[in-house]
Amino acid sequence: MSSYDSAAAPVSNTQAGTSKWKTILTEYFRLVIQHQYFPIVAVIVVSTVLNFLLVFEWSQYQHYLTSDMHGYWERAVQIFSGDEKTPNTWVSNAPFYSRVIASVFTWLEFFHIRHYGLQVMLSLNVLLSCFATLSLYLIGLRVLNSRHWALALAATYAFAYPNLYFNVFLLGEPFAIPIIISALYLVMRWQNSYMVYMAGLVLAFGVGVRPSNGLLGLPCALYIVFFGFSFSGKTLAELIKELFPRALKAGVFSIAFFAVIFSIVAENNRVSDGKLRGITAHSGYNFFLGQTQVHKIVSSWDGLTYGFVPSSVAGNPEYGTIVTNIPIYDSKRFYEEGWKILKANPRLWVEHVKKYNQLFFNNLFPAVPSVKGFNWFFDPFRYITFYMLVFCGLLYITFKERDAKNAHVILFTSIFGLCAAALFFYTVTHQYFTNFSYALYILFFIYLRSAVQHFEKYKRFIYAYIGVVLISTAAYYTYKEFRYLLVEPKVKVFVENNRGSIHNLDAKRNIINSKEIKVNNLEFLASLTLKHRTIGEFPEFRENFFLNAKTDFEVLEDGFYMFTIYADDGYRMKIDGRTILESNRLKKMDEFKLREYIPLIKGKHTLEVELFQNGVLSGLVGYYRRVDPTKPPESEYEYSTRFGQGYFIGDDDKYTKFYYPASEN
Repeated sequence: MSSYDSAAAPVSNTQAGTSKWKTILTEYFRLVIQHQYFPIVAVIVVSTVLNFLLVFEWSQYQHYLTSDMHGYWERAVQIFSGDEKTPNTWVSNAPFYSRVIASVFTWLEFFHIRHYGLQVMLSLNVLLSCFATLSLYLIGLRVLNSRHWALALAATYAFAYPNLYFNVFLLGEPFAIPIIISALYLVMRWQNSYMVYMAGLVLAFGVGVRPSNGLLGLPCALYIVFFGFSFSGKTLAELIKELFPRALKAGVFSIAFFAVIFSIVAENNRVSDGKLRGITAHSGYNFFLGQTQVHKIVSSWDGLTYGFVPSSVAGNPEYGTIVTNIPIYDSKRFYEEGWKILKANPRLWVEHVKKYNQLFFNNLFPAVPSVKGFNWFFDPFRYITFYMLVFCGLLYITFKERDAKNAHVILFTSIFGLCAAALFFYTVTHQYFTNFSYALYILFFIYLRSAVQHFEKYKRFIYAYIGVVLISTAAYYTYKEFRYLLVEPKVKVFVENNRGSIHNLDAKRNIINSKEIKVNNLEFLASLTLKHRTIGEFPEFRENFFLNAKTDFEVLEDGFYMFTIYADDGYRMKIDGRTILESNRLKKMDEFKLREYIPLIKGKHTLEVELFQNGVLSGLVGYYRRVDPTKPPESEYEYSTRFGQGYFIGDDDKYTKFYYPASEN
């Protein structure tokens, strides 16, 4: 052997060893990739890393403890500090979530990392989302009977921007919804076992944080009883024999569920000294808010004052403000007043149906553009989820071809339906859609799978369905764009841009330009530029302008009228040349004098409203309503509600007809 060969021998052994390890690692990696759970684990890992980046690197999460988020945090700090019976800890929202946060604080204090409380809570949001993704995957395996489709379901939900976005905030939804989704999987897994009580415990915990999901216990219990059950061909004795053990399991689930719920209620009752007797302090108050549909409610009692502005009407101060001495937690009284208002305004039934569009297309809370991707991705997902719902008609194919068990389709349809129905009498915002959007994702993949698998057989039906949706969409947006052409002008509006700042109606005028506008009513919304709800926006009028609105109207019978004016800035309203309402100063829309009652005789009258706008927001909305001084309203708050204020000036009612000023035709 040469010296060269002798020196090369160790290198060859090293290379052989390295090659062996490479082979082992390659084979191990191949086995890992081929493992049945590798794809879903990869989805969970990638989505979790992305969500942590969004929360802690691509947002300013430290600055988002405002509004509801601040309320949860403040109450948790008070509870942690031992001040658990102060009214602030239980009079607002669902107190249980704040107690959960306080419990986390206790553990963090034990490990001397209490100062990381916010980071830990937001991390819990992200980590709980992992369980939601895994649970949806496991649900998909049972419902879709395909790993590929189940993976598509879980991945779509995991990477949907709204689901990532809400984890940035200290809210009940991102904490509770993953828990609820996990509970639903446990129901499906253990529906034939007494272990299903665990699902009841988990579901109740999630409901404690988000009480609006409380109705989910019903479809879950029915699923336990009837999944896989058939009534056909069985005698009564056979039906009882088969249903009895199923009913027992449903009973075990229900007992576990209600045990947790009653424990939470008992704790609320204890800390409030018997004043709060439910799972949430907001049930009756939110019902009252849903009937009044006002911009703001201020509740004052025992030296405490709380004010709330629902996000769906945050930009509508013209909807009015109600000041009440009913304590927020007194749900019974709020329900009583709410039913009175509903009785006095039957059109609220229609309005409750119409407001469901707010689940998709209204104000968002919280809306924070500083979160990376918000301006790019959030609004597109509104439309995506809306059309996912619109195309649920394709479930016809699923039922026709029996591609999924009816019990599964009924379960998630009922979850979506019950959660949506629970909002009927209450305020509706896009935020609430996150409570049950997972059910829509499941239904979407059920009918999408059927449509793909049976496309050739049902392609005419599918194309026709898509065509109807496209035509309906085009018709809606065409109407929205040109609806101003369909309205009859009733009010003449003359707007003048002024050179220099304006502080009152009597200021010296130095007009730059002017414009005449014909509108159907007096409904200029609060906006940075002059904006009419029907006619549209006039960006040339932003600040320092005067506005004069005139209309003629006819009173068909003598009567008393209530006029309400919301204006930003100052205004003056005249009827037949006589000043009826005036607030000639810088002001917000809902400040200072807003309302006056006057008698009007049968015949024709003139109405004029002057407005000046200094800067920032402008707006001018006028209401009128006939009132009977001898007949008190159903509720003392009726005239302060959105629809209790009457009709917009320019819109006709039974006794009042408006006309475009005759001399101006």
